[in-house]
Amino acid sequence: MIGSQEHPPSRKEKERTNHKEFAPASYGQIAKTFDVVLKVTVYYSHLPNCEKSRVISGWLNAAVDTKMMAMLKRCYPKALQPWLSTVEQVGREDYKKFPHKVVRRFIAEKHCGKILLVQFDDIYWKILNR
Repeated sequence: MIGSQEHPPSRKEKERTNHKEFAPASYGQIAKTFDVVLKVTVYYSHLPNCEKSRVISGWLNAAVDTKMMAMLKRCYPKALQPWLSTVEQVGREDYKKFPHKVVRRFIAEKHCGKILLVQFDDIYWKILNR
């Protein structure tokens, strides 16, 4: 039992029991998971080999999360109308045009095109989660 009248639950106890309702995964959530798996397999593990990994890494997408989407929205508020604010909201058609189109623009403008999409989420995950 968590908490009682005499001992209310602590913040940590409340956080452990605060779960979202069960719902099937959205296209965006599945696509992000797939992007992460490909990143680990190809970019970090250099599979199938180093030479092919370098080529394939250029084709990989950024694994954009909700915080990154909020950052991109601040930079490009008119890039998508209505703006999707969570990965859960990203459907199949949205995924084709967003967020990678906006990430490419961000990389071109803020990094002079010198980082890969697959590097974007590593860099900005660290920045946004400090």
